[in-house]
Amino acid sequence: MQSSKQSPDTDPPRLPRKEELLRVLEDLYGGFAEAEETLSAIRRGEVDAFLVSTDEGEKVYTLKTAEHPYRVLIEQMQEGAAILSVDGTILYGNRSLARLLQMPLEKVLGESIHAIIAPSYAEEFRRVLEAESNSGSIGESTLEGREGGRVPVHLSLQPLSMDGMRAFSLVATDLTERKQAEETLRRAYDDLEDRVRERTAELARTNARLQVEIEERTRAQEALRRSEQSLAEELDAARRLQQVSTQLIQADRVETLYEEILDTAVTILHADFASIQMLHPDRGAGGELRLLGHRGFTEEAAKFWEWVRPDSGSSCGEALSTGRRVVVTDIRDCEFLAGSPDREVYLRAGIRAVQTTPLYSRSGILLGMLSTHWRRPHDPTQNELRSIDLLARQAADLIDRKRAEEALRANEERFRLLTENASDIVVVLDATGHIKYASPSVRQVGGYAPEGLIGRNIIELLHPGDLLPAMDALRTSATHPKERMTLEVRVRDASGDWLHLDLIGVNLLEEPAVRGFLVNARDVTEQRQAAKILRESEEKYRNLVENSIDAVLLTAPDGSIYAANAEACRIFGMTEEELIRAGRDGIVDLADPRLRPALEERGRKGRFKGELRFRRRDGTVFPGEISSAVFTDREGNVRMTTFIQDITGRKRGEEALARHTEALIRASREVEAARDEANIYLDIMTHDVRNANNVSSMYADLFIELAEGEMKTYARKLQESIGRSTEILKNVATIRRTQQDSDRLVPVNLDAVAREEIANFPGASIRYQGAHAEVLADGLLPTVFNNLIGNAVKHGGPGVEVTVWTETRDGEVCVSVEDTGPGIPDEIKKRLFTRFERGMARGSGQGLGLFIVRTLVLRYGGEVRVDDRIPGRPECGAAFRFSLRQAGPGRVRGPEPGAERPSRAATEGEARSGVR
Repeated sequence: MQSSKQSPDTDPPRLPRKEELLRVLEDLYGGFAEAEETLSAIRRGEVDAFLVSTDEGEKVYTLKTAEHPYRVLIEQMQEGAAILSVDGTILYGNRSLARLLQMPLEKVLGESIHAIIAPSYAEEFRRVLEAESNSGSIGESTLEGREGGRVPVHLSLQPLSMDGMRAFSLVATDLTERKQAEETLRRAYDDLEDRVRERTAELARTNARLQVEIEERTRAQEALRRSEQSLAEELDAARRLQQVSTQLIQADRVETLYEEILDTAVTILHADFASIQMLHPDRGAGGELRLLGHRGFTEEAAKFWEWVRPDSGSSCGEALSTGRRVVVTDIRDCEFLAGSPDREVYLRAGIRAVQTTPLYSRSGILLGMLSTHWRRPHDPTQNELRSIDLLARQAADLIDRKRAEEALRANEERFRLLTENASDIVVVLDATGHIKYASPSVRQVGGYAPEGLIGRNIIELLHPGDLLPAMDALRTSATHPKERMTLEVRVRDASGDWLHLDLIGVNLLEEPAVRGFLVNARDVTEQRQAAKILRESEEKYRNLVENSIDAVLLTAPDGSIYAANAEACRIFGMTEEELIRAGRDGIVDLADPRLRPALEERGRKGRFKGELRFRRRDGTVFPGEISSAVFTDREGNVRMTTFIQDITGRKRGEEALARHTEALIRASREVEAARDEANIYLDIMTHDVRNANNVSSMYADLFIELAEGEMKTYARKLQESIGRSTEILKNVATIRRTQQDSDRLVPVNLDAVAREEIANFPGASIRYQGAHAEVLADGLLPTVFNNLIGNAVKHGGPGVEVTVWTETRDGEVCVSVEDTGPGIPDEIKKRLFTRFERGMARGSGQGLGLFIVRTLVLRYGGEVRVDDRIPGRPECGAAFRFSLRQAGPGRVRGPEPGAERPSRAATEGEARSGVR
């Protein structure tokens, strides 16, 4: 296009001649006529298909496959279109017609065409409509819109046949711009002629105006080209939407449709990115959107927007909080995005514009969001938004379908789990009573495999006594479909026992999904047995009450008596009716100061047990022990059970016992004083005898050193006698300690005690294998080891070998002291641990050592016995064994039961004196 500023030496442009402009107008009219002829041919059914040239080659579109795009074309075309009845009523009109008339479409529909045709054209238009043989007409006219606005149009009127009814199709092309152009052209020519006649200087201005008009026409042509391109894009969008609709019906995988919807959204909106989200209303107060799929997002953006809350600073969050579509033409200028992390993610992902459309189900429930994004600032057109609304409808249907499928799968899984894990049995019977289905619970309840029951008749499993009522119920259900029937029957389980089942059945023979009798059975065997036990228990307790040796009363908080047993009547000397009339005040000594506190305690705690004074019918008062408890009966009434026992005899016995106890206390005190006096004498005697023994022992030692021959032998015997006397004193002191010391036991290291006592016998052959365990004992435990080891060494004879071993088992520690001496005969073993008993062939002694051992072991909670070292061979030595309680867990255990015990053979490095 040339600039309007021309240099002085440039020739002025040549203006088009009138003949050229007329030819252009004729071409335009020819184009309109051709389009009108094509539309008329389509209406008459003379066109079966279109041949369209595309980038992919020529394609044939039939009217059936193009029905939807054709409707979209009519709705989106710039020309006004309408269908008229014979009398001129507008039956249908598109939005372009309403826009021409500047009237709402709903007001256009139903309006008479004669009311909007200019008066100068009204008569001719009426003749055309009323003509019997009408082949249509083409011509210019003027339409009158709202507020008297007049619009020049080109009208094309063609007859239509709509299901046998005559009608007309009307196409109105807006000629406003063309008329304005014609008017402008006319004025331009008039001005040109005038100015040419006046002076040449006016030619430049005329050329400039013409240049502007040419530019306007160029722009008009460009707008027409863009309109055609937009129409092609809309047709392509409609085609893609139709493809999505088809796939929505046929596709099995919804994920594939998500991809198709995203691709379609990018294409029809010329977007660079797209995303689809599903709403999870159970997350948070307003729900959260979860990203189902996207196109073009970076990994950061996809992860960042995987879940979106209503309060997030994104278009999706804003749409979620408002429930409306959100359009952001430029991310940098958006107020609600300012300062939010989402704005930075948008910009890092290369996104400058975004629109988000809510996805609503057909019932109005929000399901999710469909968004498109652009790399540059962008404001979507109305056509683009209409297309995205259509696509959003399909996306919403898809999400709704996915939710329905997931809910269906969840319900099926829930039903399966309920059926498989329910304790109730579900059985479906056919019309003849044969089992068609049995739930897995028949295995748990009756011991049957579900598949093993299929085909069996239910009659086979019923108790003979329940056959008639079961058959009656089945016949009744057969004549009353969908009516619930209840019945209790006995059914044989797999082991042959009878189960009590509560049945609820319904006739669903007419239901295609069942086609049988649906029976729900619950095992009530335990309840029936419990009811039987309850009846027996009630009978038993009724017998207990009736035959109780205590008086039993059923009372109320106000003191009323409702029932009394026979013993109550006997104690109070009244009949049950007299007791009921007397009430509490008639049988209780109201002067008893314990009565009010007893009632208060029962009211506070719900029970009371104590003693009160009661009054018989003859007025005599007796002491009684009362036990009363509050309960609520089945009707919700508060009641009390009261047990009363006449304790007159017991009171007399208690008084006698008190007197006897006082006498015993006095006698005990006298015995205690005598024992203390004896202990004083014993202490004095022990002290003096021990001193005398010490002095005698010193003289005996001196005598042994000085004497010779037979006198030396006598001196040694004297020394042994003094030693036995000292040992007797020691044992007496030990026995006194066992009687006087506290019984409190403490943990004692068994291994340390054993090793210390073994060390007291140097020169003896003693082998030891012990466990490092702690036992419950006291300071006298070494006495046990000393006595047993001392006996073995002392009475075992020359060359005796002693073995000490310990082991733990079941919280106890077992100790064995064995020797290779002459052993102990069986007839002596049983009385060996009694006081002053000495074993045969064991030497001399006073017989207190083993008695002390037994006393201490029993005190420690253990046991002691003597066995043959080798079972059945007493002559091979004795084994003294005792047990002690282990102090606590976590101790090092010795040899387990059955483990090999220490060998009797000496090993290398064994010492004959001391511990090995």
